[in-house]
Amino acid sequence: MEKAEKGGGPSKNQTPLDEKIEHLLTEARVALPGAQALLGFQFAIFLADRFDRLPSSLKSLHLASLSFILIATILLMTPAAYHRIMEEGENTERFHRFAGRMLLASLATLALRITGDFFVVVRYVTDSLRFALRSRS
Repeated sequence: MEKAEKGGGPSKNQTPLDEKIEHLLTEARVALPGAQALLGFQFAIFLADRFDRLPSSLKSLHLASLSFILIATILLMTPAAYHRIMEEGENTERFHRFAGRMLLASLATLALRITGDFFVVVRYVTDSLRFALRSRS
């Protein structure tokens, strides 16, 4: 997208702020149920018999992954509440920047969660630390 034309004014192709904010809030609403489902599954894993047989290092990594998905869920819920409470429903550039940062941060923590638990699964299935470490790259 172009920021401005040569004349210095706004580009005709520039997306209006209201539309940008609606897109951001929609993306958060779409990602939130998936993050909540992953959070629920991660809590349920603690109840599985096989979880008790994992080495303590893998249990700790799973706990760290659980923390990441919890943070991601909170970050995904934050923009809508912030918009409603702090901005009183008004669409501002400040809110757009804030919501964008929250969404990106949630995706980064979600990536850390997926990577951590993928490592736990590969390590458990292969019983090989070397293979688990190589599968992450």
